[in-house]
Amino acid sequence: MIHWMSWENLAKAKKFLGCIGFRGIAEFNLSLLGKQFWRLQRDEGSLLGRVSKSIYFPNCNILEAKVGYTPSYAWRSVFVAKELVTEGSRWRIGDGLQVYVCKENWILNSSGFKCLSDPKDSDMEMTFYDLIIHEICCWNRDLVEKLFSPGEAIQIMSIPLSMIRLGDERIWHGEADGYYSVKSAYKLISNKNVASKSGLSIHAHSNFWKKL
Repeated sequence: MIHWMSWENLAKAKKFLGCIGFRGIAEFNLSLLGKQFWRLQRDEGSLLGRVSKSIYFPNCNILEAKVGYTPSYAWRSVFVAKELVTEGSRWRIGDGLQVYVCKENWILNSSGFKCLSDPKDSDMEMTFYDLIIHEICCWNRDLVEKLFSPGEAIQIMSIPLSMIRLGDERIWHGEADGYYSVKSAYKLISNKNVASKSGLSIHAHSNFWKKL
């Protein structure tokens, strides 16, 4: 007797009971497209970056770009990965000029990388630059503790500040070196699919295959 199993279960990670860990074609393709999107947002000065920017996002960066009205097949394909790259990346704080406290991904918490506090005494355009005492290169403790929850205030003030004014940098959270990888992107997509469809714990039966 042949026991049939759905592709959805076959494509789940081996940590789930009875799952094989096959790669889903759509998910793997999206993770590959994410690599191209990542390269464009990291290096807008490249030939492809300059051409794409002049046509599709001349007045903003690629993360603020829209797909447009008459996009090429290549641009539409790469643009699909925008959500993936945005969800899996966050800012590494440098001088704080580019990072809006209430809008950007920068802090690890239950909502992803977004700030959970509601800084009522500030506006949405406040950047990390406004939270720094630049004369002595340290955080404005009184302001940070006033605007944010105790946990987030501790996280903010634990971010080291550089005396040489390094710029802010967007990094990929899934890798220690901060660079996008297809493997970690695929894992992000798979975990998101499991959470939204199966309702199973990501740690359920994690040792099953190891015991075989």
